[in-house]
Amino acid sequence: MTNKGARHSRFHENKRENVNAWHPVLLIAGATFLAFLPALGNSLVDWDDLNQLVRNSAYRSGLWDAVHFAFTTGMSGHYMPLTWLSFSLDYAIGGDGALMFHLTNVILHALNAVLLFYIAKRLGLKELGATFAALLFGLHPLRVESVAWAAERKDVLSGFFYLLSVLYYLREERGKSVGFFVAALLSKISAITLPAALLILDSYPLRRKPDWRGKLPYALAAIVPVAANVVSEAYNSAFPGLSSFGALPRALSTCYGLVFYPWKTLWPAHLAPLYPYPAVFDPREPRFLLSAAAVALAAPAAWALRRRSPAAVAALAFYAVTLSPMAGFIRSWPQIAADRYSYLPCLGLAVLAGAGLSLALERTRARWPAFAAGGICLLLAALTWGQCLVWKDTESLWRYELRLQPQSAVAHYNLGSLFLNRREPVAAEQEFRRALDIDPAYAYAWNNLGNALCAQRRWPEGLDAYRRATLTLPGYWEAQNNLGLALESQGRRTEAEAAFKAAIVSRSDKSGPHENLALLYMSEGNIDQARQELAAASGLSRDRSRSAQLQQLLQFAAVQRARDAQRREPRPQRP
Repeated sequence: MTNKGARHSRFHENKRENVNAWHPVLLIAGATFLAFLPALGNSLVDWDDLNQLVRNSAYRSGLWDAVHFAFTTGMSGHYMPLTWLSFSLDYAIGGDGALMFHLTNVILHALNAVLLFYIAKRLGLKELGATFAALLFGLHPLRVESVAWAAERKDVLSGFFYLLSVLYYLREERGKSVGFFVAALLSKISAITLPAALLILDSYPLRRKPDWRGKLPYALAAIVPVAANVVSEAYNSAFPGLSSFGALPRALSTCYGLVFYPWKTLWPAHLAPLYPYPAVFDPREPRFLLSAAAVALAAPAAWALRRRSPAAVAALAFYAVTLSPMAGFIRSWPQIAADRYSYLPCLGLAVLAGAGLSLALERTRARWPAFAAGGICLLLAALTWGQCLVWKDTESLWRYELRLQPQSAVAHYNLGSLFLNRREPVAAEQEFRRALDIDPAYAYAWNNLGNALCAQRRWPEGLDAYRRATLTLPGYWEAQNNLGLALESQGRRTEAEAAFKAAIVSRSDKSGPHENLALLYMSEGNIDQARQELAAASGLSRDRSRSAQLQQLLQFAAVQRARDAQRREPRPQRP
């Protein structure tokens, strides 16, 4: 063969190899996207979606305002500026419809599955094992909550940067790895476990001495995002204090969380949007005792097998480390577990399964392990398709929850909120009362029960419900504000003024109580105080259109003041 012919042959061989290299990537991305296809037809649900993406206009108020909001807000107790900016981009492209929000989530998740494929190959898995690991992660129905729930964008976006950080770490590009780590933290703070996860990778499968000094840049880069998130959590009271929840319940909840997700990975049945925390924690419940026993046995077993099965030990260590912020020691009301908490921790379990498939293929020299893996992937894809439909709309979500968890006070509360928004106060009242039968200390249910009763003009009962809400949760500014509105509608202006002022003391950064107090003063002819409150409300409002309306009210107040002054001037008497 001539040199020219040899070069031509090598060119075509390289071309075929390049094409073949894309086959698993296309399979992983395509299969993951198709499994989550039903999510694209879902609406936004009343479970953070409406509060964050519909009722909140701050993230879609123009470029500068959106950037300012993203980097200064701790809404819902999370500091996640990059997540907010991604929502702003979705809105700029697709408007306020649900499609773009869901499409971005699905695309990000498919990319994450592809990134896991490349990471698994870097860790030594053969192509088939790496493909199975990526598909197992991408197609598993435990991922549905993180993907089909639009407001949970922080999981898939943080996961995207997290995986990029790991990939560049394995490629010895530490600067890029640290940069993507910061991006992951600015999307969701749970990525804080990455340096510890990298130390585990150093030990196995990289088999090198853990580089503690090399993790210092990661620790330094995390200071600002962690501090911002701590402030956000404290300001929004995202988590109860340690003193409000005993050490034994916390320990047992942690054990339960550690066992819950591997079990659901193996048996993904009855996946719920919410696993309610028990109203009364009983440490003698079998699920807590069995979980504690499993953890107590797993720890010494892992230590004993650290040399014989280092891959399994490394995967379990990665799982425990990445789950630690959500495992249960820091109670995240109102759930004892959540499918979305498995997003990062189950990466290690997926890679372990891929390594297991590679080992089975080597030892058996048969094809049946590959066919079994394919069957598992098809089954998981079918389960994921069905689970996506659970998130179709608010009503289907919470009715499904009640089928699985009849004693879920949150599900009854959210159904009641749906009926209240539909202007069905009687149906709403029934759901709020059911929620309160389950959890009498549910302050939000008391507040919305007050709304439902006042909508039926049952004012005394409504006022009592608002007061119960403020007693149950001191400093609950929304209930104080609603109490003021109800009192004002009954002509009890002095009490209404006190309620609005109490709401302002509870949350001085909210514009609503200032605005309501201003309107109360205007109705009484107290223009000077009305101007002060309207100025405060205008300064606090992030909604430009609302700020413009408040400015018009300020101008109206100024005109009214001038007219009042003119009327008070003595008129010259006629001779």
